[in-house]
Amino acid sequence: MSQSILKSIPFFSELTEKELAVFEPHARVKFFRAGAVLGEEETLSLQCHIIQSGKVEVLKNPGEANETVLATLGENEFFGEMAFLSGAPRSATIRVTEDMSTMSFSVPAVDSIGHEHPAIALKIYRQWLNKSIEHIRSMNVALSEQ
Repeated sequence: MSQSILKSIPFFSELTEKELAVFEPHARVKFFRAGAVLGEEETLSLQCHIIQSGKVEVLKNPGEANETVLATLGENEFFGEMAFLSGAPRSATIRVTEDMSTMSFSVPAVDSIGHEHPAIALKIYRQWLNKSIEHIRSMNVALSEQ
């Protein structure tokens, strides 16, 4: 994978070329077909995904009469960060609605960057925190409109 791919993702816009070079070996491109279920509610996760193309739904109670779509996420948005950062089970299920490619990162990979390059890790965690706050706000709005 080239640094230009990472640099094209807004999530990494604050990283310098040198910082991208540190992060690049830890990034993995993954592909998923529409209909795939990822990150089921109440399961543990060691992955976070940034969507490069395609879409997912964030669900509560999937497949049940009270199934609720909390959010629809697309290009340059991410999922799995809450379980990734907290170590707690996932709070929702992710269902792919359009064939999707993601840039994914594992907890051990990001932890190793954090130990060796704390300034890079701080930039990444700030991005996750800001995006997580945006997700929570949008979900609060969606729930209040029901």
